[in-house]
Amino acid sequence: MTRDKRMFQQTLLWQFFTILFLSACFSVASFGQDVWLQNHSSPNSGCGLSANETVNVLINNNSGGIMASNTINVSYTVDGGSLTQQLLNSNLFPGASWNFTFTVNANLAACGTHVMKVWVTRAGDVNHTNDTLQWTVQNDCPIVPGTIGGGATVCSSGNAGTLT
Repeated sequence: MTRDKRMFQQTLLWQFFTILFLSACFSVASFGQDVWLQNHSSPNSGCGLSANETVNVLINNNSGGIMASNTINVSYTVDGGSLTQQLLNSNLFPGASWNFTFTVNANLAACGTHVMKVWVTRAGDVNHTNDTLQWTVQNDCPIVPGTIGGGATVCSSGNAGTLT
């Protein structure tokens, strides 16, 4: 074998292993996906919340690859009740965020405290510690006036004045 032919084969071998190495690194990077929830913008605590409250969260792609449309599942529950699920129907580009609003609104009409839980799932997501948001929403229902029936002690130290 001539020296030039051997040099040519070594160069080809070197290029082959370089491409093989870079391909292996690239495929590892494509599996290093991380979809995460950064925060929520609604619902929030208030007075007189309804059975038709918007649920809105910020979804992020914390990886170097595009996350294709309909590959991220977004879910929520109110007080651990019925599950609402929806797919993000848009591509999520590397490093990008998406302001996601569910098409099914939350029922927060009952007075008191509600626990909102929203999470994302995607095949290949490597970090599940940032997939879930949970927060409390307080529905302070308006006071409905009533009537006073008979005498009653309001304060043990005295009942001066008129109750209306």
